[in-house]
Amino acid sequence: STTYGQYWEPVTYEGVTSEDFANLAVVSICQAANGDIYFGTGEGFSGNHGTNIYTPMIIGSGIWKSTDRGNTFIKVSSTNVTESSDVFLIVNKLAADPSNSNLIYAATHRGLKITTDGGASWNSATLDKPEYNNRNSTDIKTATNGSAIASIGEHCFVKKPGSDAFLDKSGEDNLEDPENGNLISSSNIGRLEFAYAPQDPLYIYCAAADQDGEVKAIYKTMDGGDNWVVIGKGGSALFQPFGSQG
Repeated sequence: STTYGQYWEPVTYEGVTSEDFANLAVVSICQAANGDIYFGTGEGFSGNHGTNIYTPMIIGSGIWKSTDRGNTFIKVSSTNVTESSDVFLIVNKLAADPSNSNLIYAATHRGLKITTDGGASWNSATLDKPEYNNRNSTDIKTATNGSAIASIGEHCFVKKPGSDAFLDKSGEDNLEDPENGNLISSSNIGRLEFAYAPQDPLYIYCAAADQDGEVKAIYKTMDGGDNWVVIGKGGSALFQPFGSQG
């Protein structure tokens, strides 16, 4: 759309080769600081590949990139899905660093992946718990100061400005532990979604759904993710904004 969303035109795009499938399951998108646009494919929030006729999973086929303000999109060849590598079969979320145009994050079903060269190559994120490197990553957000927050294996991982490492900020029964800080619960978590306050990147919000899709808790941090407080408590029939779709 070039009319503020009033009218829309379809975007045409192709795979790397004429035989490559131009995947239609576009589920994530971000824009780099220089205007480049990336979109990822693969719908990963359903647990099947089509056996359920009501909510089947639609598998993807990598990431596409535009360097001409969205007029054309070319598949990023480093995200090809092959028999030996299916990392980018499902790209749940994309996020771009606010100042480094080549730094893009991809939350995939094989963990959080990072490129520092505009998609030419990808590496797993540096985690303080490397055993989470290959677990399902469902959310990644970046802030104006270069920090980032991700959901990996239903845990919250935070990267502070000037650091390359993501630190786990989830914990079992640590909500009321002042010595370790108030962390996001790691018990009975089905999905985590994050949002930075645009005015102050130290303020982050988290919507946590339990494994039944209901509200586990709504969290807020005011120190960039080290300490969290519950601002919306789950478990009440009077407060179920997600229904069972969290």
